Order: sequence, then C-alpha cells, then structure tokens
Amino acid sequence: MPDSSHGARASTPAFTYTLRRIPPRDEIVFKSVVRVLQGKTRHTWQHTDAADADLVVMGMQVPGQQAGFLHVAGHALIQVSTMAGAVGADFHGLTLPLRIADVIDYLDGAGDEIASYMARPAAPGVVQAAAAVHVPFNQRVSLTRWPELALLQGDVRYLKLATVLTGLPVSITELAARTQFPLQLCQTFVDALKASGLVRVTDDQREVPVGQRVSPSGAQPQKPHPGGHHGLIARIRSRLEMFVRTSTAK
Repeated sequence: MPDSSHGARASTPAFTYTLRRIPPRDEIVFKSVVRVLQGKTRHTWQHTDAADADLVVMGMQVPGQQAGFLHVAGHALIQVSTMAGAVGADFHGLTLPLRIADVIDYLDGAGDEIASYMARPAAPGVVQAAAAVHVPFNQRVSLTRWPELALLQGDVRYLKLATVLTGLPVSITELAARTQFPLQLCQTFVDALKASGLVRVTDDQREVPVGQRVSPSGAQPQKPHPGGHHGLIARIRSRLEMFVRTSTAK
C-alpha cells in the first residue's frame, strides 16, 4: 500500500495531463481513477485535451524500455501497456487493468519530475537575448508576433508562456501565477521577447476581470476575438499540436 501521508496540501502544485492512444473505455477509467485520487497524491491533476499538457499518458501496443519519466518535447511521459498478456520485467509503466498503488506512484514520480523541470533556470540563449532590456513586473505585455524556434528552444515552458501572452495583456507577476513557473523564468522570457520586438508593453495595471482571465493551463477566454486575432490563436494551437505529434512520433 502506498503511503498517503504525503497527501495534497493547500499549496499542492497543480498539473495537467492528456491521454494518447488509450482505448475509450480505459480512458474513462483512468480519468475516474485520477479524480478519486485527488488529495492522495503529491500533486493535483486535471485532464486536458490541449497539446501543452504537463504530462502525456501514452498507450503502447509494444511498450518500449524506459528509464524514469521520459520527456517528450518537455512533457513527462507515462507509458500504459495496452497489449494483451503480461509485459516484460524491464517495462517501466502502467498496465491494464490499473492498480491504484501503481497509479499513485507514477503520478507522484511524474509530478516530482515536472516540478523539477519547471524550476530549471532559463536557457542560456534566452538569458543572452534578455540581457539588453528589463520589463517592470507590474507592466502588462502581450505578444505581437509568434517567436522563432531559436527563442522557444524547444521548451514547453516557453510555448506555454508565449501562448498565454497571445491573450489579454498580463504582467510578469500574473504570468508566473497563471503558469506556476518561477517569476525569474517569466521575467527572463518576457525580457527576451521585448528585446526581439515581439511584445507590446502597456501601462495598464488594472485588475483583469475574473471572467476574462487566462487559465493556468494557457487556455484562452471563450469570448471570440475580433478580426485576425482569432486566426492567430488557431495557428498557435495548431503549431503546439504539430510540435507534440512530431516529438511523440520519434
């Protein structure tokens, strides 16, 4: 039996997960199990179909050997064997039918690794690009053009930050709160965007209405955007999905 004494606390980190290649019936079971386990794991988990989920739970007909939690484009990965019969002793992942103790162990391990991944310092290339400017924490910014791959560094944290910045203008402090990324990481990325001429800085420091706020997962408000801005959001989401599909296919 797993030790549930590490159960969720008020400050429990919240992460998102998405399911890939899982049979529909098993997908329903997995979601139900995760909901039941809220408060029994070290982290809070919320399902999403978005391409920028923190964790990918991937069904495998022929599970591969895996040491720890393999990162796919910045996502932690948990393999789930969907093949009939027993798997090899060297298989690192979940099997069907699910065992509650195993689900807790794997979610805790993946969550710990995601937290460590998110706390990493900014990439050297981003730090260098940010050295020339400094955007105040309380000034709101919004993205005017999607960053080049060289600035995104293939890092899902920068993809999430850039996606949030395509919505309503936000301050660096708000950006850190919504994404749960370190404040310094958000500061450095916004400074790099500013140095590259990719963000608009405003003096608006008013509170954003609750109904119009961008969610922590980077989802945009449901209210349609006028003109071409809606098309920008669609293109960004498409790029995120292509990024993940390309990475998981390798």
